[in-house]
Amino acid sequence: MRTYKEMADEVLYRIKKEKIKRRKYLIVSLSIIFILPIFTFLLVNQNSYINDKFLENSVIITNYKTDLDQSYTPPKNGEYYCLTEVNEARKKYIDKNVSYLLNINLFKENNGEYVDIKEEEYIQELKRLSDEGYKFYKVYYWLYNDSKTEKIYYPIIMIKLTEDQLQKFKASDNYGYTFRFITNEDYSSIEFNENNVISSFDAYYE
Repeated sequence: MRTYKEMADEVLYRIKKEKIKRRKYLIVSLSIIFILPIFTFLLVNQNSYINDKFLENSVIITNYKTDLDQSYTPPKNGEYYCLTEVNEARKKYIDKNVSYLLNINLFKENNGEYVDIKEEEYIQELKRLSDEGYKFYKVYYWLYNDSKTEKIYYPIIMIKLTEDQLQKFKASDNYGYTFRFITNEDYSSIEFNENNVISSFDAYYE
């Protein structure tokens, strides 16, 4: 593709060769020099406009791959943090209208030691968070059987959080929390249906 300079040089050359058409070519050159950049600008920004409109409806991030090393210490009561892949996704989508589909791990510290959390405690904490306005979903992930010939599906509870909700997460002083993505055994993304919202944790665990 020729540059604007090359196009302008050609116009000026013709003006010199054909004096009688000078005014005509001058108008053409001005049109090329001033209108073409504007047209190009509109074309380039059309894609940005489409992307921005697309992201007006929140996109749900269910997985993010990273090669960064991951090592953690359990959070203390009242603390929470995201695992590396979640933080990397948050950096990438910081200015976008997205939500993250995450699994919560609970930790409980007692006199400097971490103790097991009973199922009843786990359910009660999920209920508390649900009452705070957080949405939980029943999602399935799969693992291969021993012979790698069949996919076996397992249910898991996931929470959907925006960046603002992650920053202002309403943690209890009784637990520590970590947030992570869940994938299938081959690291593919799990399937998510927004209609599978959990309305009763008691019914879920029956």
